[in-house]
Amino acid sequence: MAPPAGPYAGAAYPPLASWGQRVLAYLLDVVFQLPAVLLYFAGFVILVVNSPTTTSSGRILNAGNPAGMWLGGGLAILGVVGMLVLGLYNHVFRQGRTGQTWGKSRIGLRLQAQDTGAIIGAGNTFLRQLLHVLDGVAYVGYLWPLWDPMRQTFADKIMRTVVVQVH
Repeated sequence: MAPPAGPYAGAAYPPLASWGQRVLAYLLDVVFQLPAVLLYFAGFVILVVNSPTTTSSGRILNAGNPAGMWLGGGLAILGVVGMLVLGLYNHVFRQGRTGQTWGKSRIGLRLQAQDTGAIIGAGNTFLRQLLHVLDGVAYVGYLWPLWDPMRQTFADKIMRTVVVQVH
């Protein structure tokens, strides 16, 4: 399948990102969220360690530490909020405004409309992120770019977007 005509008629279509480049960009995005993920897990561990322990018959083995439980719960909640805020900013607002997440900008990739090459905006980027649920069904959609001529996931096909190289 050849790239669409539109504004690219007679002009060079940007090179499409490979599957490996897209995976690497995603892994870099995960690294940027790592502080919030670690905060969540640390909070969860602190919460569990300070929780009361009982036997199956209800006999209390350890009364627990309420202050430690509150601390752990608070850290876990901060971690979840951090992951949510960082994810929305990076994958919806930043990518919607520039076509690039932190990872995509480091690798030299950009998300754009397939037909026009335009940045798709935060609303469409949010919808695309929701449609990645379809890609997650048996992970087939995430692997689809390996053999697809336009290197698109299912979400990309529905939204008519491509990820291109912008070196």
